Amino acid sequence: MDSSLTISLISFFISFITILFTYLSFKRERRFENENEIFKLKIQVYNTFTIEIDKILLFYEDCLEKLNDHKKGLEILTEDELWKIGDDIDDEGDKLLMLFSRNQLLLSNETIAKIEKFCDDFIYQDPNLVVEITSLDKALDKMYEHADNLINELRKDLNIQSLNETLFKRINK
Repeated sequence: MDSSLTISLISFFISFITILFTYLSFKRERRFENENEIFKLKIQVYNTFTIEIDKILLFYEDCLEKLNDHKKGLEILTEDELWKIGDDIDDEGDKLLMLFSRNQLLLSNETIAKIEKFCDDFIYQDPNLVVEITSLDKALDKMYEHADNLINELRKDLNIQSLNETLFKRINK
């Protein structure tokens, strides 16, 4: 073999290896970019879920307070006002369900199951709960418990604990 052929073959192999590494690097970087984008979207969606859940809880508390005042005679609500409270509760629940529907692709199966349970248990309640204030009070306590479980599931899905530990280690170096 002459030297020009040997040099050409070596150049070819070096070029081939370079192209291979470049392609693999490109695929890896693209995957990282996609994962980072999905993670950012999940953080935004989960933050919005948390805010909506807090709004629903505060709204339920306000409704419960109005109903307690009505039962004690401090504030007299007409039947139409009582039905409006029930309709407003349904509207708040529908907002959460719409948010859930729009972002379902980003959610894990466990998170979807917890959100569905949350919605089933508290948004579509027995209409007689408007009259039975003690039941609403118990439902609100249960709702807080389920909301905490749901938020913990969201944190678990994002692996927040591990991310925090890694961040603290990096900062402490």
